[in-house]
Amino acid sequence: MAKKEQEQSVEWFTTMIRSMGNFSKNTKALRDSGFGKLTTDLELGQYYFFVYDAKLKDILPQWDAFPVMLPIEYYADSCLGLNLHYLPVGARMALHNKLLDFNSSPNLTESSRISARYDLMKGVKRYKGFEQCIHKYLFSHIQSQFLEIAPKYWMTALNLPVQRWRGNGSPY
Repeated sequence: MAKKEQEQSVEWFTTMIRSMGNFSKNTKALRDSGFGKLTTDLELGQYYFFVYDAKLKDILPQWDAFPVMLPIEYYADSCLGLNLHYLPVGARMALHNKLLDFNSSPNLTESSRISARYDLMKGVKRYKGFEQCIHKYLFSHIQSQFLEIAPKYWMTALNLPVQRWRGNGSPY
């Protein structure tokens, strides 16, 4: 990661942590920061942070209580998403760069969306390795609003060490 990206990540992280003691109570600080907005709705193609309590936490070897997730499918009671925290930072960045193939516009703008879908990715060799990031998130186990990350901060957010491993620790 370039020094400028590291500095941006640290600045972003510091701002986020200061405003996020309980981010659902700090909407003004988050709104004013520019790095994202709080919402109760998920949109395919956007990255989100949120607080999660896994249903099967007693039997899972590890799970992330603060995912950075890109939803790729919806169900009535849940969504299927890519949690890039399940990859080390280098592999995370590589997958994100591949996912940008699915960007809705050639340049990254406020209206950018990553139109990745499970059925499109699973058969393409270029996307092999994404499987360990796929997790189903039950809406009834989401314990916060979603922090929708502004597209200009996607790379910064993905570089942040904010995963909260529970269970037996990190998967890598």
